[in-house]
Amino acid sequence: MKNPFEINPSRYVRKRAREEGVKEIDEANTTENKPDGPIYFSYKYENGALIEAAEDEKGEISIFIKTNKGNFDLKSYIPEGWKFVSSKHPEVIAKAKSQRQRFKKYKFICDRGKKLIIIKNLSDPRDVFPILHEMGHALIIMNGPEFSNYIMRTRGLGGPHVLNETLSKEERRSWANALQLVRRFKSELSIDILEPFGSLEEAQKLMYANLSIYRYIGELEFEENRTKQWINSFFGKLLSESDMRFMEQLFDKRKLAKRYGQKTD
Repeated sequence: MKNPFEINPSRYVRKRAREEGVKEIDEANTTENKPDGPIYFSYKYENGALIEAAEDEKGEISIFIKTNKGNFDLKSYIPEGWKFVSSKHPEVIAKAKSQRQRFKKYKFICDRGKKLIIIKNLSDPRDVFPILHEMGHALIIMNGPEFSNYIMRTRGLGGPHVLNETLSKEERRSWANALQLVRRFKSELSIDILEPFGSLEEAQKLMYANLSIYRYIGELEFEENRTKQWINSFFGKLLSESDMRFMEQLFDKRKLAKRYGQKTD
């Protein structure tokens, strides 16, 4: 049974986006339109350069930029050992059940532990920019102790303040790295990755929408933390699974709605 204290993250994000007028939230957020077959994508830039992505039978994705200067593997711009994969890749399938629910529907995910950049869908030339953002995560090099500390912080062990400060720093650094890659491709390969947006301002809107998603989700972290603190102070300990099931039965939304005539989500 669903935790009665839990707020639906997708609904909450869209609600906050409507309140703040962040219209690009759906483009930056999630997709339900996964391709049935292997990922294949091709786009020609105005100068004739071509970017192509193709998925093999193992779920690995090759992304090449083809110009009159030669062909360039996008993987060569991130540290050795990293690879692009689809949601069909064995390591992604194995981990899918353990992923946090609120991140399951993202189109692009960086798995730092397994050195994977997961691409669930690629059908729009504007998608290349957020893929560069995930590459930006890979470019943030951490040694062993730094990575262990990062894992502890992003799992919320230090509380919502530490979690959100860590995520904010990580996301902004990754977008900065993505913009550096954009400039590098323009300088070295004479292609403008942001060309499909029509302007830098439109690309920035997508970037800011992504950051807004993390801010909205961060608000939920604080809300959930307050709920946990209230429960802990009331019972004097963390709830066991059986206690949680008992609480769910007591505070089932449908029962409250039926008894008090309240609307449920």
